[in-house]
Amino acid sequence: MNWQQVEKKLAGSFRARPERIADSVVIRRRRPLPLAALLDAAMSADERDEHGDLESWPGDVAQLLDGVDAEISLLGFYWESFGPMSWVAGMTLVGTGRRRYLCIWDESSSYRAVASVEPWDDPRALLAAVTAYLERNGQRHGDSLFGSLPHEVSNYRPDLLPAPAVKQALFEYMQWLEGVDPGAWAMLASEHYGRMVEPNHLQRSLDILETLPQLDDIGTWLEGFERESAEMSDEARMRLLDEWFEIAYSVVG
Repeated sequence: MNWQQVEKKLAGSFRARPERIADSVVIRRRRPLPLAALLDAAMSADERDEHGDLESWPGDVAQLLDGVDAEISLLGFYWESFGPMSWVAGMTLVGTGRRRYLCIWDESSSYRAVASVEPWDDPRALLAAVTAYLERNGQRHGDSLFGSLPHEVSNYRPDLLPAPAVKQALFEYMQWLEGVDPGAWAMLASEHYGRMVEPNHLQRSLDILETLPQLDDIGTWLEGFERESAEMSDEARMRLLDEWFEIAYSVVG
């Protein structure tokens, strides 16, 4: 793969007004840049035969990046969906030089670049780029990653992304989510304490099915969550997030 071609196109795609953080520079895109198209144009014929359509599976992009040592994993996210289903996503740095690119990926959308950081290993600059995404679920970049808080958060680079800063960014995300989806905090409390009472995910899914209200009572049921959330103080919300974070967060590597 012609990685120099990829780097050149990436650099040309980040021309917005830079944000200076001490001696570092962060540039944020208003729309995510799909990485698959850049890689596809730079692949050899053999690589194209091996990997096929890069948009369909982020694992193929990860293999190509690994081949040129151009990826640093930052955060991983895992959700237990309803029933025997799961969902994963991640944040990563792509590049080989001092300037690298913050990328997001999940199972339905392959890698997309949302910000550049130079130098990439300045914790203040990198944290500014990561938290800007997390706090509004990518809305500042015309993107999204979360439907809810994940059940597991893995930190691959705690030296660059300290746990307290990650937790605060996710608290801000929940505060923002409550504004666009009232009842979010109460939903988190219900799920968090439900997992403590019944750790088995499949059994918990069956229990939820048995306790769901009738269709004509759904509105009243949701209004109860909205009232409960509205009555929670910021201090109570932070205590809940502390409890969730203690279980969900881990350092990898």
